Amino acid sequence: MNSQYHIRIKPEIQLMRTQFLDQLRTILMLLVILHHSMVTYAKNTCCWFIQQNSIGPPISDLLGLVVSFNQSFFMGMFFLISGYFVPISVEKKGSLKFMKDRMRRLGIPLLVTWFILSPLIIAISESSRGERIGDTFAKFFSLDGFYLISGPMWFVITLMVFNVAYLIWKKCSNYHFIRNSQRQLPGTSHLAAVAIGAAISSLIVAYFAPLGVPISGSKFLLRIGLGYWIGNLSFLPAYIILFAIGCVSAEGCWLERVPADKAKTWGLIGLVAATIWVVCYASQMVDKTGDSSTFLELYGKTIYLIISPFVAWGVISWLLWWFRTHVIPFGKQIADSGNDSYGAYILHPIILVSLTYLFTLTKLPAVISLTLLIIAGSILSFMLAHFLRALPISRGIL
Repeated sequence: MNSQYHIRIKPEIQLMRTQFLDQLRTILMLLVILHHSMVTYAKNTCCWFIQQNSIGPPISDLLGLVVSFNQSFFMGMFFLISGYFVPISVEKKGSLKFMKDRMRRLGIPLLVTWFILSPLIIAISESSRGERIGDTFAKFFSLDGFYLISGPMWFVITLMVFNVAYLIWKKCSNYHFIRNSQRQLPGTSHLAAVAIGAAISSLIVAYFAPLGVPISGSKFLLRIGLGYWIGNLSFLPAYIILFAIGCVSAEGCWLERVPADKAKTWGLIGLVAATIWVVCYASQMVDKTGDSSTFLELYGKTIYLIISPFVAWGVISWLLWWFRTHVIPFGKQIADSGNDSYGAYILHPIILVSLTYLFTLTKLPAVISLTLLIIAGSILSFMLAHFLRALPISRGIL
């Protein structure tokens, strides 16, 4: 391979860079567990395997606000970091070996989820409602009742599609990855233009597939494991853009070079955008008139789709800068846990659902159950992922 594709990086600098990105992977995974734990117990939330909906206002309103804030950036940042490592991986391995590795690393966990983990999760969930486990399995694997339930693995399916799209684009454009750590970083105006483009794209998609509203073909999407996109298709443009930004950033090591001034500028922009959403959300909670024609009822989702990219750009820029330039307590341990984050992502649904079912038997107050679910779910997800990753059979997968 031509040496111009590489630059020399001092070992200690490389370690620091790898460590802060691994730390962020751990933090993002913990946010995923927090997100799904909150959805389990908060009222007026949906789309999780088992939902207690047992925490009422005002705590439930606060949980809903945290969930909507998380949604604005955390999965998008996963796509950004994933895209960042694609070009160099393809250049090192070649397109064919890269795709084989991707199919192994992404495809095998997806099959395990479809045919082992999801049926178990559904059985546990239904048993909490009094359904017998045997009856649940019989319905699940019947011809009429069978669906490929992906749960959070929608991310893996989407990532596979993005990887294939990158390879097609690389082939058609005859692109070759060239690492140049001196490549100029995009300016604030460029990033603002991309954020505006993401917002406009999301609004266009939302016009045809409104946020939170089932679209035509929903049953088909459920059967092929794409149930997540039934009411969330308007998030797709931002995910595509962030994955593409990750790929483009790889040449110039942009994620590892976010300067303080840009991070603080975008952090401020993100803070302003988040404040606007908090005010809108709080106003909607205060308005209990039941008048469905209020401004926020009509345009709340539109406002959210407009400001979400600016929140995401702000949070992501600030996190990339802060974790790279600061030494945090237990930083090495948190970075090491980043290696287990993918396994934790795969396993956390069955762990959270199992714990939730156990907590229903203990009759603990909902707030205490939620707290225990977040703590125990995080610990067990990473511990089990670490154990499985050490097994020879998991090599190259987890």
